[in-house]
Amino acid sequence: MNLLCFQTLNRSRVILQKTPCNYKALFSSSSINNAGKRKETDRTKSASFVKKVDKKTQKSTTSSEEAFTGAKNPLYYKPAINIQIQPISFFSALNNHGMIFRDTTRLVVEKVLASSLAPRNKSLILNGKPGSGKSSVLLQTASSAVNAGWFVIYAGETNSWVDSSKPYLPKLTDTKYFYQWTLVSSFLQKIKSLNENDTLRSLLTLKKDFVLGKQKLSADQSIFDVLDIGIKTPSLSQEALNIVLSVLESQTDVPVMIAIDQINTFYSTTLYTNQKNVRIPAHNLLL
Repeated sequence: MNLLCFQTLNRSRVILQKTPCNYKALFSSSSINNAGKRKETDRTKSASFVKKVDKKTQKSTTSSEEAFTGAKNPLYYKPAINIQIQPISFFSALNNHGMIFRDTTRLVVEKVLASSLAPRNKSLILNGKPGSGKSSVLLQTASSAVNAGWFVIYAGETNSWVDSSKPYLPKLTDTKYFYQWTLVSSFLQKIKSLNENDTLRSLLTLKKDFVLGKQKLSADQSIFDVLDIGIKTPSLSQEALNIVLSVLESQTDVPVMIAIDQINTFYSTTLYTNQKNVRIPAHNLLL
């Protein structure tokens, strides 16, 4: 598995320089003389009247355009510069462009991938100053885990989970908690897109029967079937996510990584408000 993959792109600067132009060369004496001989009858009498095109004039105009485009004066014409930039695809599964693989990333990746040999329940927290590259390291580690055959749940830009930009509604049995069905449904779609392959589909199956809404799920069905229900029916998305997490927790065939960027978001007070117009703590949002 090749973990070291980066590319540098050199910037080119293009300078466009104005060149003085001989405007007299753009007009001929015959065209000036003909301009003064236009007849008054050339004017149209109504807006709906379409004037007939003089075939001779059209032919001469076309030939002059062809002459102009065919033999362009290099002094006045500069061809368009065709610049093609093809960024490398380092995280094809995450649809992200390449970035430098640093020693810090290598240490984190080695530590995470080694944990598959000795399962651990402890969390690994990346701490550093703003702009130090924590998000990049996390993304590269998640990409390496995907390439190694892990099941990865990657949550990036979690600020959008608490900024009151998504629909939400209270839980009927306990109104201090709130559902975000639309957000959860889109999150399930990202989980599916990141992990779906034949190997994981066959290994990660239900161990018992489940009822999800009006649909019955039998044992040995793949968790990707559960994801599909949550994606197609947002009102069942939270329950579908809970089933998927319970299956992942109980199985031992596939290593699982949950990577969360901006984890501090979950310890904040959100921009959502409750029934009394009081801002809701992040831990009261069920996602």
